[in-house]
Amino acid sequence: MQRLAIAAAFAALVIAVLGSTSLGQAASNAAKSGLNKASSAGRLGGTAHAQRGPRGPRGPRGRPGPRGAQGPAGIARLVAVDGTAEAQCADGGGACQVAASAAVCPAGSYVVGGGFNASTPDNVVSYARRVNANTYGVVAVNFWPTTATLSAHAVCAAGAGITPQSVQHGTPTELAEKVADLRAALADR
Repeated sequence: MQRLAIAAAFAALVIAVLGSTSLGQAASNAAKSGLNKASSAGRLGGTAHAQRGPRGPRGPRGRPGPRGAQGPAGIARLVAVDGTAEAQCADGGGACQVAASAAVCPAGSYVVGGGFNASTPDNVVSYARRVNANTYGVVAVNFWPTTATLSAHAVCAAGAGITPQSVQHGTPTELAEKVADLRAALADR
C-alpha cells in the first residue's frame, strides 16, 4: 500500500515536470489509467464505497432568533345577517312565484359568504351571490303548490385588516334584471 502511494506521488511529479511535452502527456495518461484501476480495485485506502459511521448525539438547541414584525390586523368580528323574507305565490301563479331577497352587512363589514332559506322544497334558486362588497342577494322561483318565502343570509366580516377585495360579484342592476326576466318568463306560461 505504501509503495502504491509513493508510485502515485512520483507519477504526479513526472507529469508536473514533463506535462507540456509529449512524453509528459503519455505519462499523464498512464498515471490516470493506473490510478483509476487501483481505485476501483479498492487499493487506494479503503473500499470503493465508504461506509458512514453511526449518527452522533444531537447538539444543544440554538438561541432563539429576533422577534418578528407585527403581522397585519385580521378579522375582529363575524356577523350573520338575514335578509327580509319575501313572499312567493304557489306554482301556476305566474310572476308572483319569483322573489328576490338581499342581506346587507352592517357598516364597516364585508360579505365573505352567503346562503338562503326557502320555505318550500321546490324553490329553485337561479341567482345567489355577492351583489356588492356588503350585500348578498338571492333570486328564486317557487314551483311548489303552496305559497312560500325566500330570504337571503350573509356572513359578514369586520376588522381593521378587512377590506373589500376586487373579486367578481354581481350588481344591483343584474339582480333586478334576473327577477324581471324570470317574472316575464312565468307570465308567458
